[in-house]
Amino acid sequence: MNAFGSVNAANTDAVAFGLQVIVDRNLVAVGDNNVYVGNSDGFEIFEQIKGAISVDVPSTLSRTIAFRGYLATLMIDDTKFVTRA
Repeated sequence: MNAFGSVNAANTDAVAFGLQVIVDRNLVAVGDNNVYVGNSDGFEIFEQIKGAISVDVPSTLSRTIAFRGYLATLMIDDTKFVTRA
């Protein structure tokens, strides 16, 4: 990895050359390799973290832990984004 910034292959949150890198599997694929570049003012992410849930399972002597919350995304202005396939 030779990127200027903080890029980690095991993480989807990174900064390369001063730009925030976002990995999203839900973007519409035009080809096999796509690059989307845009102004962050054109996109919103809303997150509400509700907390952790812990459930004891006596039959297996284990505990199940889950995190819950809400996440929503909204593209406010698609003219602020360009794609390069």
